[in-house]
Amino acid sequence: MLTIDAKKCMGCYACEIACKEVHGIPAGKSSWIQVKRNDASRQQAEQEGHYLPLVCVHCTMPPCVEACPEEAIAQRQDGIVVLDSSSCTGCGLCIEACPYGAIFFDEGDGVALKCDLCVERMEQEMWPGCVQHCFAQVFCLELPD
Repeated sequence: MLTIDAKKCMGCYACEIACKEVHGIPAGKSSWIQVKRNDASRQQAEQEGHYLPLVCVHCTMPPCVEACPEEAIAQRQDGIVVLDSSSCTGCGLCIEACPYGAIFFDEGDGVALKCDLCVERMEQEMWPGCVQHCFAQVFCLELPD
């Protein structure tokens, strides 16, 4: 499971950039993690810590899996929750079910998007891009025993 200490987030967007780089997401498309600013002033947000990284935390019992009528979202044995975009019909039920607001809709492709915890990197015993590149240590990855 991925835990987030939002108080540490400074809004540098290194996690978004790392996600895009790892997954080859082109400019103009959303990454699978999004940092939101909770107020209108960037300077105030930097001083008071008003940034919120929105990313799938890979819940123990993910409501998005149950919500998807196409079974496009599944939880692997290792706990990683993955989305098969080729099976997604874009109904949005997973987006509504996510308690963290961490599933996004790709308007261009008409499908849901979510973090896959850089599963290919994890299989090579490497950290997810967001965890590795966040110098503020906002993210903590708890691996199953």
